Amino acid sequence: MPPSAGNVAPDGVPVRSIAIQRLSTTARRVFNDRTVWLLIGLALVLRTVLAYRHIERPGLQYDETLFVNAATDRQPGLFIFKEMAGVPMMVFPYIGALKSWLLAPAFSLFDVRPSTIRLPPIALTSAAIGVLVLSVRSLVDRRTALLVVAALVLDSSVFWLTRDDVGPTAIEFACKCGALACVARIVATRRMRWSFALVAILTLGTFNKLNFIWTVNGIAAASAVLVLAQGRSILRGPWRRPVLAWAAGMTALYGVFGWYYLHFDIGSYNKVVHDGSVLSYTWPQFVRGTNAALSGTAFHELAIGPMAPHTAVTLVLLVLFAAGTVLSLLRPTRCWPVAALSLATLLVAAQTLVIASATAPWHYAGPLPYGTIVAAYGVTAGLRLIAGARTRVVRTGLVAAALAVIAVNGALYQRYQHDLDKGRQTTIWTPLVYKVNEY
Repeated sequence: MPPSAGNVAPDGVPVRSIAIQRLSTTARRVFNDRTVWLLIGLALVLRTVLAYRHIERPGLQYDETLFVNAATDRQPGLFIFKEMAGVPMMVFPYIGALKSWLLAPAFSLFDVRPSTIRLPPIALTSAAIGVLVLSVRSLVDRRTALLVVAALVLDSSVFWLTRDDVGPTAIEFACKCGALACVARIVATRRMRWSFALVAILTLGTFNKLNFIWTVNGIAAASAVLVLAQGRSILRGPWRRPVLAWAAGMTALYGVFGWYYLHFDIGSYNKVVHDGSVLSYTWPQFVRGTNAALSGTAFHELAIGPMAPHTAVTLVLLVLFAAGTVLSLLRPTRCWPVAALSLATLLVAAQTLVIASATAPWHYAGPLPYGTIVAAYGVTAGLRLIAGARTRVVRTGLVAAALAVIAVNGALYQRYQHDLDKGRQTTIWTPLVYKVNEY
């Protein structure tokens, strides 16, 4: 019996069939999303487990432990620069007590030992990667988000510099991810509260360590360029309130930072005496340091033993970053969030280059993870441009890229663990510090 006219769509297909197709599509989409998020969750759990292996190795270093006193006994003079109502605020003139506040609950529950010092930064970084994936999916696309998580889960610079949290790097990384999450919500909702939340996270990052202002500068400059590109019309539409809230918050942030910097003469700390121009001093170190940070060998050389940078890996990442930048500006693959992240990344790197005291591995890792996002977009947008409508080709290329980056990072992780198994470490990371502590 033929379907009645009321049960047939205009194109002659029964409504019931259309409903079943839509239901099937929706179920498949939900299933795919659940599967993907399950895999991402498992990857982050695996990352945490791998980070826990040999948690006591290498030995705790000076920069990791300078937060302990402010989180426990609070003895005057031992890395407590400023207090407020008995609460440590600054452990050093340019380092806040934010990490001490994070560690205090762990110390009160489980005492002070390598695991309680290192596990909170590990967990914070894993959670931050999860937040970053959501943000990239919202601002860019799902494929780029998946490639980003594949790249960051075992990225050796992120992995080791946040596990053995010198810098301190874990909170800085988390603040970068949190800032991007706020940007994603601003774009999606146009609400002022997310502008204020963004300013609050940038303030926390700067309080954690003053050189986070380099990231603040990069984000502020990229935001200003995007606003100016839109012209005055942006102040007459739905963007008006969040943009004005952002401008007011950033004015306050820069005002407080400028007062603190001048009042305590922060510029007098860590001054480096060198011959010739600043660039003649910083450029050779910048090239090697950036090479080591991008290829993942920086922490090995710092804490375990000599390891030459893997220049081929660095060159691939730089080519992909350049491709991502160009593709984010071309009309067929234009993506303003990626273009803004590229500009922010370049500005952070430029500030590292011109500051003579910025020569540590965590300084050269400063462009991460924003640079990783741009490089990932170079892969996904490039595949779309080359393959066109051939979805299978794009998916195959994406899987190949993800497997390649996991293989490279996994091999480097094995090298790190092998050398830790052998008890290798540099002098300042020696496990003899535990015997001194027992004494």
